[in-house]
Amino acid sequence: MYEMKLRSTGNPDFGQYTPISNPETVRAESLFEMRAHCERYIADWDMGGGNWMNPPVYEIVPGRKSKKIVGYFSYNGRLWKTAPHKWVGEDRDSDEIEIARPENLTWKIETRDLDLDDPVWESAGIRFQTEEAAKAHATEMKARSTGTFQWRIFPTTEPVTEKIEVPVVKAKFVVIETMYGCVDAEMDDDQYVFSNVYADHFTSMKEAEEYASERNVTHGQGGRYSYHAAIR
Repeated sequence: MYEMKLRSTGNPDFGQYTPISNPETVRAESLFEMRAHCERYIADWDMGGGNWMNPPVYEIVPGRKSKKIVGYFSYNGRLWKTAPHKWVGEDRDSDEIEIARPENLTWKIETRDLDLDDPVWESAGIRFQTEEAAKAHATEMKARSTGTFQWRIFPTTEPVTEKIEVPVVKAKFVVIETMYGCVDAEMDDDQYVFSNVYADHFTSMKEAEEYASERNVTHGQGGRYSYHAAIR
């Protein structure tokens, strides 16, 4: 188990003389997840390099009262053995700690409702085997939800509990074909006639998006047919 305290400092170059974020203590089972927490914290508070405090990462060992410092995270997500004031010289790169991807890593989707007085991130209750699959699903959820909801993905090694069944999903990338048009006097021109899966042979969301984009150009017929990538 690892632990670190995330915090910030003001950057006088931008007229900031006090911290621009609330401090937050985080724990995780892997350094991979700890790095993700740094990236998430930076994004949440819109922090620049001048705000970053290079937090030390501690290893918590059961039965041991003291915590061992593993290293320090720099703003670019790299982890170093030595303290920030020693990050100089030609031998600096030799102090970098390689961060391995855990074998049991999965990706979860978190969401929050900005209409709430105190919006907090909550897990959407589903896990994906790859980051790309989680991003694709989050993108589709964003398109379906109202503008008050935010979505993000996050890596995790947390075990599935008995109380909450969280399936690990292997994504299937597809292209959806939708036909628009007026079939009788009571329908508007922008009402769709049908929508179905046109192709499902893709191995990535990017491949499906490229195919859909090309199809829109060659077979869109002025907007009567529309193609978009999705996950199923």
